[in-house]
Amino acid sequence: MDAASKPPASFEFGRVRILPKRVGRSYRFTGDVRARRAGQSEPAEQGPAQDVPGPPRAPTNLPGPTSDLMGRDVEIREVIGLVADHRLVTLIGTGGIGKTRLGLEVARYLLPQFADGVWIAELALLSDPALVPVTVATALGLELVSGVVSPERIAAALGSKHIMLVLDNCEHVIDVAAGMVEALLHANPAARVIATSREPLRAESEHLYRVPPLAVPTEDTQVLKDVLRHGAVALFIARAQEAADAHFAPNRQTASAIAAICRRLDGIRTWRQRMVPALKVQRLKVALPHRQPLASMSGRDTRPGPLPVRGSSRFRMRFR
Repeated sequence: MDAASKPPASFEFGRVRILPKRVGRSYRFTGDVRARRAGQSEPAEQGPAQDVPGPPRAPTNLPGPTSDLMGRDVEIREVIGLVADHRLVTLIGTGGIGKTRLGLEVARYLLPQFADGVWIAELALLSDPALVPVTVATALGLELVSGVVSPERIAAALGSKHIMLVLDNCEHVIDVAAGMVEALLHANPAARVIATSREPLRAESEHLYRVPPLAVPTEDTQVLKDVLRHGAVALFIARAQEAADAHFAPNRQTASAIAAICRRLDGIRTWRQRMVPALKVQRLKVALPHRQPLASMSGRDTRPGPLPVRGSSRFRMRFR
């Protein structure tokens, strides 16, 4: 078995071990959880599974996944480890890098560990920072019928519930989001928070995790299987199959062209997904003279805007 075909390592959250499962020709973490006491050895293999009722599923408002999260096994393991050790973990990075997808995937894996649920409050559409507490209260299912809905009141209403809150897209309401997190964590020692933002919340006890771009092959990577194992290329191909041809399988020349696109876009997930539906990748010939250094940009200037148009100095593409 070569390195590419070996299963990824298992990892632990507290006393719970999360295991990989074989899916098709590759491995991915499925969230299967086996709890064991400290020092207890792995159980021996048993016969066919019996129809035994499992424990009740923790409550949540997390959306179900619409597709597999590709190329993020390492990041998933790292963030789960950070959440085990830190009560506030903020995923930071440029717009479109995949912060929300990564945060949601980690939250789904950890759902069984929080008896009172894992909840997401989506802040992206808020134009007024004063709406943050109401949005969080609604996400948590709290019915605060009268008076001012403040971070302190929400924290008091939750009491000591064992929950995790995902605060998504905090950058434009950063001060109020930070206050919300601090109020919750001060009042509830059992709570955990994952935040996503383009910049740090600068809240007390915050631990930052900078989300990297998906892995892209270098220009000297020529072997087809080596090109295809990179996360950015795998995602591009999967989206091309969904948008254009379910049976599309790149040859060496096409895979090289796709790798060039991914390098020019710095592995940024959102731009690549928006491009794919317009491409006929089997006939693609690429001329991308200028690499866009998206990962080096900072602040709110990194929001994915209109894609470069064909024929511009930033992006050129020809079809034949």
